[in-house]
Amino acid sequence: MLKTHLIISAASLLLFASCSEKQEKQDIIVPAPKAEVKKGPQQMKPIKQEREVTWLGKEYTVFVLRNVDKNLPQVKDENGQEYYDNAIEVNVKRADGTDAFRRKFTKKDFSSCAGSSNVAKEGGLLGIVFDRVEGNNLVFAVSVGSPDVQSDAFVPLVMKIDRTGNLSMSQDTQIDSSADDEYEEDGV
Repeated sequence: MLKTHLIISAASLLLFASCSEKQEKQDIIVPAPKAEVKKGPQQMKPIKQEREVTWLGKEYTVFVLRNVDKNLPQVKDENGQEYYDNAIEVNVKRADGTDAFRRKFTKKDFSSCAGSSNVAKEGGLLGIVFDRVEGNNLVFAVSVGSPDVQSDAFVPLVMKIDRTGNLSMSQDTQIDSSADDEYEEDGV
């Protein structure tokens, strides 16, 4: 019995030693998950912004309101998921509450300067954000692109409203100077 026990123990040690020497690399490669296309059109959340500004020596309040407009043609993200597009109202009010400027914008208003990329053609109107006062102009950052909140595919635009309510629009080709300032402060 002791002899059998010793033989089994010796065989186990040999088996263990041979297994430890034969360690093979076994990487498991799993394909990336495919984006799930949800059923039916999705929609972006409504957004309301309000900002006090001094423009032309007077106080104004700039309101920007983004809402889904189900009457507009539907748009798509990079995965083909359909979304309802947005309409965005920009309202500039004087201190007495009267409108200095009021207009509702859709993606179509920016089609001449958004370019012909797929993201501009198939994407939606993502946002209009007041940026700054520049001389006689109110300057807004505008984005047209993929409605998926996790996407960074968009076309940056600049919209200016002058003192008489005239609009000018163009692609934003300037690098954000605030990002450059951060690098200079860090010594990079």
